[in-house]
Amino acid sequence: MDSISYLINKVNALQLKVDSLNNLSSIKELNYKMAEQGNIISQVNSFYDSAWLKLIFVITILGVIIPIVAQYFQKKSFKDLTDFILNQIRDTYDHKIQELKNYNDTQIQAITLAYKNDLDALKKIPNNF
Repeated sequence: MDSISYLINKVNALQLKVDSLNNLSSIKELNYKMAEQGNIISQVNSFYDSAWLKLIFVITILGVIIPIVAQYFQKKSFKDLTDFILNQIRDTYDHKIQELKNYNDTQIQAITLAYKNDLDALKKIPNNF
């Protein structure tokens, strides 16, 4: 009986070692799964951090660039408008100056002709004095 109890003890010890190995295997498997899930969580976290940083960067850049571009186009539009108005004023001014010049030339010619006619008329009057 001693040998049977010895064998039973050995079988029980062997069973404990097998159970221990099974538990160790289960623990290693759980550890591996947790590490894998931790890695996935870390990658997802890294992705979201990167995405947020990119989004903040894009919003910041757009928040700076859009007003600058808008201001550029506003200034360009304003400059084009002022150039157009300035050209219109210059053209109108030049046209008015030309009209006044032509009018004055006509008036001067008319007055000069009238004086010449009067002078010719005076020359034709006999000088009896």
